[in-house]
Amino acid sequence: MIRQRLICDKRDIAGAALCSLVVCVSIWQLALPLSRNVQNATLARFHLASPSFALWALQQPIPTMYSFENRYWIIDEKASHGIQETKIVNHFPTRLITFGDNRYRLFKDGISKTVVVRSRYRGNERMTRCRALPNTNGGFTWESQQLSGDLVP
Repeated sequence: MIRQRLICDKRDIAGAALCSLVVCVSIWQLALPLSRNVQNATLARFHLASPSFALWALQQPIPTMYSFENRYWIIDEKASHGIQETKIVNHFPTRLITFGDNRYRLFKDGISKTVVVRSRYRGNERMTRCRALPNTNGGFTWESQQLSGDLVP
């Protein structure tokens, strides 16, 4: 009985840290529809354009949800018709370039491609043009630029 009381009286630092994380994530999620700064930080995260690694890392426990409209356009620079593909994705539109089989599918031919990604949330929008240039080791170099205005159909 005495031994059990001593165990319960000790502070649970890991539990307190976990509860603090849950509270912080909840506050961020509740602030998302209300704060333009939180919206801009989240949009920048989706476009791999956070102003600092620390801000990007702090946002990693926050669920991405499906509250953003994310669309991408693949523009074939050599084709006469221009747009090769356009789709709506659930989240992280830049993952098309940076991750998985899409990257292989897009760049296996060794031709440079331009991908325009757009994310929207409650009237707030961010567009980024990503240009992938093949390099000599079989990979590619990625250049990105934030766009303004509706530059794609």
